[in-house]
Amino acid sequence: MKRVFAIADDLSGAAETAAAFMQFSAQTEQERGQGLVKTARIVLVPVDPGDTEFEHPGHTCVVFDSDSRRLDAKSASVRLEALVQRIPEGNESICVFLKVDSLLRGHMSSDLGVLLTRGPVVLAPALPALGRGTIGGVVHIAGVPLHESSLWSNEGRTVPATIAEAIAPLASLLVELSAVRGGARELGRVLGVLAEQNAIAICDAETAEDLDLIVAAAMSGENAQLAGSSALGAALFRALDEPRLVCSSGIDRSEEGMLDISPPIEVSLRPVVARKPVLFVIGTTSAASRMQLEALAASGVCMVTMNPAELLGGGADSAALRTALLAGPVAVSLSATEVDAAASRALSAALAEFVSPFASQAPLVLTGGETARAVLNSLNIHWLEPLAEIEHGAVLSRTDRNTLVVTRPGSFGGPDSLCTILDHIHSYLSAEPETPRKAH
Repeated sequence: MKRVFAIADDLSGAAETAAAFMQFSAQTEQERGQGLVKTARIVLVPVDPGDTEFEHPGHTCVVFDSDSRRLDAKSASVRLEALVQRIPEGNESICVFLKVDSLLRGHMSSDLGVLLTRGPVVLAPALPALGRGTIGGVVHIAGVPLHESSLWSNEGRTVPATIAEAIAPLASLLVELSAVRGGARELGRVLGVLAEQNAIAICDAETAEDLDLIVAAAMSGENAQLAGSSALGAALFRALDEPRLVCSSGIDRSEEGMLDISPPIEVSLRPVVARKPVLFVIGTTSAASRMQLEALAASGVCMVTMNPAELLGGGADSAALRTALLAGPVAVSLSATEVDAAASRALSAALAEFVSPFASQAPLVLTGGETARAVLNSLNIHWLEPLAEIEHGAVLSRTDRNTLVVTRPGSFGGPDSLCTILDHIHSYLSAEPETPRKAH
């Protein structure tokens, strides 16, 4: 059985990747009769990446959150190099996957440059489940080119018009959709030529089937490494998966109705009378998150809105949060409609420091990778084991301290996303045995 070593630059991306693996890992060791159980673990890389626990025996998929999105490009490369250097060379039983942002954020060029030192790289950032495809080397969101959208408004830099521009000055060549769909042999030949030229193959894709074709062609070559969104990770896991019994539940990840076997969580349609405390920490200030918070407030959840200046100045009063958590779920968010990109790291740290005295007292819902990582760092948490994907990108995990946390990218989810997450947590808590199982 092959193992996957995946690397993401933030926590929500790492959890999204692990959740994609879970879609194909429901069978037990007994059902398969093999020594390695198909499970995933998310590892939070520490300040010194050399201190990272790397092997994690018994886990087929290990996803490392390098926590490098918040760093400058040079520092991010150093962290990634420290992880990549520990991956055994020439081991055909290991697959390497670099999770990149489907909107091309982060240190795309330097990250891919590090991966390219190991061998050929095939890049496909499409995320069909969210309507994000690539056509002619340009990312489109529901048909709108990325550079014509407002999705980079908080990035503090100019949005790249093409994927090639985002990864410059690395050498790259475009594999257009016609070539992706032109047959496995021809696609494999094209990828092989690009590998010989030490150029990154940028592959167009619109559907999950396109991503399956890309993975199949890449794996037919030698030492090919894959880089893309969690959807490309899902295609990799499908390709590695062996024939299995099928059970239905969870998230359908493709428009073709691909079978999904993520662990089920039953959600009651009846109103929850006595809601247990759950702490939401909303680090993003996007318009979508505002709508989600409004829906959560309308459902009766207490809102604690923080002023960024007070948080950064250390003068924020936690009395309201302390009192509210005694009564039930609480959502902590920022009053600003926009946060300067240069201040986001300091603000995430300040927000984590503010909530940390209460964060171990209740299940957590953390949106935004930087915020999520800052909060978990404050709790001295080292790894997570995913339990279920509630909706795309919203992953329920158990920590090494036997607590529950849901992570989700800040830009994901519809208006009722936070309400859906809360319902699932309460249903999970209701179904959980009185004596929780120990983390392992």
